Amino acid sequence: MKLDVAAVQLSSGSDVSRNLEEAVQLVNVAADRGAQYVQLPEYFNFLGPFAGFANAAESVRGQPPFEWPSSPGHAP
Repeated sequence: MKLDVAAVQLSSGSDVSRNLEEAVQLVNVAADRGAQYVQLPEYFNFLGPFAGFANAAESVRGQPPFEWPSSPGHAP
């Protein structure tokens, strides 16, 4: 069995919309080149100050919302 894969590298920042647009564009390029599996880097949708992670968080259908701790290293 042959599986064509692609690893996407991008320079994410704190603009979630821009990061998502760039990721979609790069995934489409990889798929157009034959990739059947595409791996994005962790934090591809937001890479910025800790305070911005709560605003960048996305809901998972059927799951309760996640409560972010007030600062790094502190449980809620």
